[in-house]
Amino acid sequence: MKIDPKGLEQAIAAAFCTRENGNIDFDAAIATAINAYLEAAPSPSPAPGVVEALRSEADRAYCRYLDKMSRKLCLGEEAKLRDGKFGAAELDAHREARELFGFHRGIHFALASLSRPAKEREGGG
Repeated sequence: MKIDPKGLEQAIAAAFCTRENGNIDFDAAIATAINAYLEAAPSPSPAPGVVEALRSEADRAYCRYLDKMSRKLCLGEEAKLRDGKFGAAELDAHREARELFGFHRGIHFALASLSRPAKEREGGG
């Protein structure tokens, strides 16, 4: 990770502002500043091409989901009522479509997480 000197300097200055009884524990203040800086920093960038490859995979999953949902086994309520049939094959087809859509959404969630600071990703921000 590349350290931004200005960002680290600001974190250290902020840590020194939190004194107890007018005394500063320099070691603790610097450690606190470095930890705060690292928690707020975005995660390292993925290797070149990884984000594009993941997006392509997510897009393919979404296209397969749309294809599956347009087939007779996954047609909407009207078709099922008209045919009077919703059996194991239809249920399996809906499960497969749901998995494809979940895969698509999961990849996009992971890609969005890569650009957020570590503290936010862990639910602390």
